[in-house]
Amino acid sequence: MEQSITFITKTLNHPFLSWVTLPISIIIFGTVTGAKQTGFQLLPFLLLFIFLLLTVLLERLLIKKTKQQLDSPRLLNHIFWIAVAILLILIWATTNWLCASILILYILFIYSAYHPILKMEQTVFYVILQVFFKVYMMSYISFYIQTGYLEPHFLLYLVPIIFFLLAIIVYRQRGMLKYENNGYQSFIGIYYLPLIIGSYLIGVGVIMLLLNIQGANLTQFLIFTAPLLLFFILLLLKKFRLHMRMDNYMNFVIMVTIILYAFMVKYT
Repeated sequence: MEQSITFITKTLNHPFLSWVTLPISIIIFGTVTGAKQTGFQLLPFLLLFIFLLLTVLLERLLIKKTKQQLDSPRLLNHIFWIAVAILLILIWATTNWLCASILILYILFIYSAYHPILKMEQTVFYVILQVFFKVYMMSYISFYIQTGYLEPHFLLYLVPIIFFLLAIIVYRQRGMLKYENNGYQSFIGIYYLPLIIGSYLIGVGVIMLLLNIQGANLTQFLIFTAPLLLFFILLLLKKFRLHMRMDNYMNFVIMVTIILYAFMVKYT
C-alpha cells in the first residue's frame, strides 16, 4: 500500500505532468466534442497543443519574474519566440488567419496580465480575462479546428469548465498577491480555499444537470463520478497529503474531470 502511494505521489508531483495538465484541460473538451462531428484532426490539434505548452511556459516565467525569482537568458527568449512564430504560421496555414490572430491576442493578454506596470495579477480583471481566454477563446478554437464551423449551443456546455478553470486561476492568483490593501485581495487571501472547493463542486453539479438533461443513464453517471470519488478518498490518507503537491493534484483532478465530461457529452 505504501509503495503504491509513493508511486502515485511521485508521478503526480512530476514537473512534466504539471506542465501538460493545463493545456489538456483547456482544449480537450472542444477537441473531443468537435471530433464527434467530423472526425479527429490530428495536425491542428498537435499544433494548438504545442502552442499552449509554450504559453504555459511563458506564464510560468512571467510569474517568476513578478516574484523577482528569475531572469531568463536572452538566447532562450529568441529560441522561444522563433518557435512561437513557426507554430502561428503553421496554425494559420492549417486553419485560417482568424485562429492565428486570436492566438496572437492571447499571447498579448498573457504579457499584459503579468506586466509590472499594469499589475493585473493583483486585480479581479486577471480572473475575468483568464476565464474568457482560457475557457471561451481556446475552447472555441479547439472546437473550430476540428469541425471548421462553430455552434452557438456549445457555449452552454462550457459553463462547468468555467468553474473548473476558475479554481486553478484563483489558486494561482493567491500565490501572486503581494498586497492585501483592497477588498478583492483581502477576500481572495481569506477565502481562496472555500472558493476553489466550491467552484469545483459547482462545476460537477452543473455537469450532472447537463448530463441529466441530455438523457444520461445511471451507468454513465457512475462512470463519471467513480474516478472523482477515488481522488477524494486519496486525500483522506495522511501520508498522501503530506507528500503531495496540492497544486499539481488539483490540476490533475480537474483535467481528468474535464476529460470524463467531454466523453460523457460525446457518447450520451
